[in-house]
Formats: sequence, C-alpha cells, structure tokens
Amino acid sequence: MLKGVYERIVGMALKRRSSARELPMKLVVSDFNSTKKKKKNERMRGADDDEDEDEDEIKKTWKVFSDGDYGGLSEAKITTRDSTDGKNLVFHGLLNTNVPVIDERLRAIKSLKRSGFAGFTCQELKLTNADADDDDDDRVVTDEISLEHFTHIRIRMKSDGRAYVCSVKTKRDSFGGGEDDLWQAFLVAPKNELSEITIPFEKFIKTYRGGVVENQMGKENMRRGGIRTIGFAAAAMDGGKGSIDGEFRCEFEKIEVLRLLDTKDSTSSAVV
Repeated sequence: MLKGVYERIVGMALKRRSSARELPMKLVVSDFNSTKKKKKNERMRGADDDEDEDEDEIKKTWKVFSDGDYGGLSEAKITTRDSTDGKNLVFHGLLNTNVPVIDERLRAIKSLKRSGFAGFTCQELKLTNADADDDDDDRVVTDEISLEHFTHIRIRMKSDGRAYVCSVKTKRDSFGGGEDDLWQAFLVAPKNELSEITIPFEKFIKTYRGGVVENQMGKENMRRGGIRTIGFAAAAMDGGKGSIDGEFRCEFEKIEVLRLLDTKDSTSSAVV
C-alpha cells in the first residue's frame, strides 16, 4: 500500500516537472495592440472595421471601479487610444479623498467609510500563448489557469508620474481574510515615457481592505496556481509621494506573465 502511494506521489511530481519544461516562457494577459492588428488583417481581407467594437471588447474584459460606486467623489474610466503600433487602453479619471456628507441610512447602504480609490480589473482571466499559431487550440488558456511555474509579471505602460498599484487576487490561504487573498505591488515609471516594468511575484505584499496584512507568512509562495484576477489602481502622486487627490492618466499596451529561469532577477523598469 505504502509502495503504491509512493509511486503515485513520485509520478505526480515527475508529471509536474515535465509540464513545467513544456510551458512557454511567457503568457499574454492582455495585448491591447493585438485588437487593432487583428482588425487591420480583417480589413486586408475585405472585412468591415468598427472602432467602437474594439473599445466594447476591451470593456467587456476589464471592469472599472472607484469609490464613486459607493457614493464617493472619485471618477474613473477606461477608453482606448490609437498609438503608433496599435491601440492602448487608457485608464484615467480623478481621485478625491473627501468623504461626502450623506444620509446615514444611505451611508449604511453604500458602506462608504473611506474615499480616494479607483482602478480596473479583468472580468475573466484569459492567457494567450503568443508563440502559438492563431488557429492552435492551445493558444488561449481559460480553464484551471495555473501560474505556479511563472515567476514575474511584466507591464508595458506609459505613466503620468504617479505611483500605480498592480493587484493579483488568488484563492484564499489559511492566513487570509475574505473569499480571496489580494497581493499588491507598486508600479513606478518615468513620466510620459513608454516603459516596461517587471516585478517578481515574490515581491508582492498581501493586503486586506487597504492595509498590509501583518502576518505575511507564505509571502514567497503566493498561490500562483490559484490566480483569479489581475488589476491596477491609481495611488499617490509624484512617484508615490504626497497626496493622491487629483487627475490621473496612464496607458497600458501589454500585460504578460513570465517564466524566468534566473530567479535572481528583481524588479526593473526600463524605458522602451
């Protein structure tokens, strides 16, 4: 009996190791340029082009939120902008940390206790193997997404100089609160420069309701096999310093997860 259990465990371990070797080096979370490139190819084949469909498709994938949803004064939108290489997602709006004076019954309904937050998150996480052919059945990964063998997330973006936050929501572990665990890391890029920011998953910090979880046990072992969503939010102005109140605007071109074999690679930001 013990021999059988041992053989099953060893077999599962070998299977995981084999599957890790077969994985691609990167998966695309979202390539906003690909929408326009796809449309361009369709135009070459004589198909009609509809720019509104592009934006509608992006808005179906990404959901915007702010304290305005709960009676606050902040505003946030996602739109698209044509760039040299294609189309970028534009996240813009206004942050306001003032909590409005409202009827206490309405406050109880809206649950507005703090203000000054805005962001957007994917509705359904779909990863694309960019190296696969368009007609390859394995190109899009949608079921039981496991990123346990992936080490970094890379964001190609243009910032207004603010600090932004990248959020990864995973299945809850025994030390978390709520249904999911939320892991966050800051994004700081040069103002008005197209940049690539690469962050190791192990650098993300577990948070809960806007605060850092005191017990960061298991921090180096984020449950990447149970990632539910990936999102972004506006944070402080001037690269993370000072007030957060005011307008914000940043553009996203591509979001990827990477499998880097050299685990010594750390957070980096490079102007493209």
